[in-house]
Amino acid sequence: MIAAWEKDPFFQELETMVQKVETNTDQQAKVQAIRIGVTAAVTGTVSVAYVAWLAQSGALTASMMSSLPAWFVFDPLPTFDNIETKRKRGARENTGPVRERRHRQPKG
Repeated sequence: MIAAWEKDPFFQELETMVQKVETNTDQQAKVQAIRIGVTAAVTGTVSVAYVAWLAQSGALTASMMSSLPAWFVFDPLPTFDNIETKRKRGARENTGPVRERRHRQPKG
């Protein structure tokens, strides 16, 4: 037996609208799931590519550095010699006549 409200055109139209909304909601959920999947795949791919690029550049730098002699580009001896000279000069200046002047009593 069919109810009276099922024959009414208003209720039939209302039922059709409810079905359309449910269909659209399902489609939107599927689209959202696809978007999330694509975003995750792109993010993962970019991350892996970045790590591979870093590893490649690190390997190239390491191979370049291993092919050079140890002190070919930078010789630390003049730098260390300069530091030691400055220390000696500073020690001489602090123990010289300047120190004696500080401890003298003023005349008068």
